[in-house]
Amino acid sequence: MRVDFGGVDMKVARAEYHVESIGSAIRDFFKDDFEIPQAQGYIDLDKEWQVFCWAGLKPFPAEWGVMLGDAVHNLRSGLDHLMWQLVDACPGDSPGNHTQFPVSDTKAKWRDDIDERCKNRGPPPTHGLSQEAFDFVKSFQPFASGNKGKIGKRIKRLHHISNTDKHRQILANLPYHLSPPKRLELLPRGYFAIDKAKKVFAGTPIKNGTEFVRMKVRLIKFPPEDVRMRVKFEQATNIVFLAGGDRIIGAEDLKEMVNDVRTVVTAAKEVAPGW
Repeated sequence: MRVDFGGVDMKVARAEYHVESIGSAIRDFFKDDFEIPQAQGYIDLDKEWQVFCWAGLKPFPAEWGVMLGDAVHNLRSGLDHLMWQLVDACPGDSPGNHTQFPVSDTKAKWRDDIDERCKNRGPPPTHGLSQEAFDFVKSFQPFASGNKGKIGKRIKRLHHISNTDKHRQILANLPYHLSPPKRLELLPRGYFAIDKAKKVFAGTPIKNGTEFVRMKVRLIKFPPEDVRMRVKFEQATNIVFLAGGDRIIGAEDLKEMVNDVRTVVTAAKEVAPGW
């Protein structure tokens, strides 16, 4: 069985380009345009805990969501192109409007959409595949077992992102804590010491007005009236993409998304000649 993978490979390569572009844009933004702003808060010695919140954050570029849409479009359509080529290489019926890579959450949905599909719904998306090719596609479904099933579950997420971007909205982005703040220090030095700190957990969103640390402080000596105390700290940050306020995917997960599709394509290349 001879399958033309050229177009599929180009789709995956283009998606990888977009993912790398997103990563580069995020790194450049944090390097050149993102500064840890002055923390909002002040020291009130009548209070046990001093609370500090994010303030002065600039909006993050909305075009990152457009770039993500370009990436997922190429990945999702790459899987559909793979299905087209598999059907086209099989003897029998030709591919058509029904041909696409199926994503079935459960065995029941696979049964309803594929195995026992009502005739009035038209042919299933797998129509025209040989039995070997059919079994191959089924092995990468979300309900499958083993590593292929895990890839299938992540392909389901890809499918969801693609539909959201294509039909509903551009995914928004939001920074979040990769880890709690580190190396906390009150500046200028010599006026207050930090006795204890409660930091936010990794995964907490970073937004203006949200708390990032509360501290118990000890007075060393009163600062002059014209001195404004500030918090210095290190913060590992990354981006999460959202739809309707719900987390969809983190920037750090995008390469895995590309690798999953490439794994499916590579597996098809390895087994297709024997079909």
